[in-house]
Amino acid sequence: MSGEDQFLKYKRSAEIAQLLEENKAYISKKQRTRLQKRGKNALINEDNEGKVTDELCPLCQSEKAVFYHYGHETDRFYYKCVKCSLIFVLRSSYLSEFEEAKRYEMHDNDIKQPGYRTFLNRCVVPLHEALKSTQEEWDNSADEELKKISRDGMDFGCGPGPSISILMGELGYKVVNFDPQFVPDPENPPTKPHVVPDSLATIDTGKETPVIQSIDVLYAQPSLQRKYRFITCTEVIEHVKDPMVVWKKLFDLVAPGGVVAMMTGVVNNEEMFKGWHYHRDPTHICFYHKDTLNYVESLFPWKMSRPDKQVILFTKNKDVEVETPNEKEEK
Repeated sequence: MSGEDQFLKYKRSAEIAQLLEENKAYISKKQRTRLQKRGKNALINEDNEGKVTDELCPLCQSEKAVFYHYGHETDRFYYKCVKCSLIFVLRSSYLSEFEEAKRYEMHDNDIKQPGYRTFLNRCVVPLHEALKSTQEEWDNSADEELKKISRDGMDFGCGPGPSISILMGELGYKVVNFDPQFVPDPENPPTKPHVVPDSLATIDTGKETPVIQSIDVLYAQPSLQRKYRFITCTEVIEHVKDPMVVWKKLFDLVAPGGVVAMMTGVVNNEEMFKGWHYHRDPTHICFYHKDTLNYVESLFPWKMSRPDKQVILFTKNKDVEVETPNEKEEK
């Protein structure tokens, strides 16, 4: 057993201090600092075990969510919903919209980089295969509206620069970009990539913050009122403060028989979560457990498949009317 593993066996601060003192000759200053932080993390996790937050689950609005983990790297508390298994941080941990936008600008997501293309192709390739399998049926559909959109898609939450739209475009599809911060008007996308939205306002504090239109205004645009053959939503849903609103919109945007392609990190168990890099990003606020995905599938008339551990495809039933989760749960 390594020294660090042995250290982690001790839970209480007195035992931690004693262990450090006894081994000070063998532990460097850097190691000591790291071990102290990990020891503090263990203590906080132990002290909060079983605690329930009074905040509602952002996804299902359940009133019961139990403490799941404390991350000393970001000083955030994570709770897991008892009903839908969503893991989320408290709203007090959210960044401001301006801080979020600046953080997104720091992402080095250049579609010209082979590594980034390879990453996105984990979603693009299985989506293309799913669409290709029924392409002839769509192209020859008796329904002129479906025929018209047989190669149309939307990249929902595209970020500062186009990426999925380029990859799908290379495969013969036509993709509209939308992002509440960076491309709020899909019909008139900005000409400069990788910039915080031009609509900045100075508030009383003197700090700049993006003026982001309300969801009602954004979703009322013609581009977000029509139907698409497919919707992509890659590395987006973990950033969303009101996920149920977004899931409803994704379902509404896709045509019957169409596909919503989702890409996000998926939690399998608590041990995996503890050492996971994904929850250390301060813009990541909701984390989908595998049981959460099953819950989402149950809300709408669509079928889920998982071609990759981070990729989830939801294929909308062909012969159903749009039905919201609230309507379904009332039955």
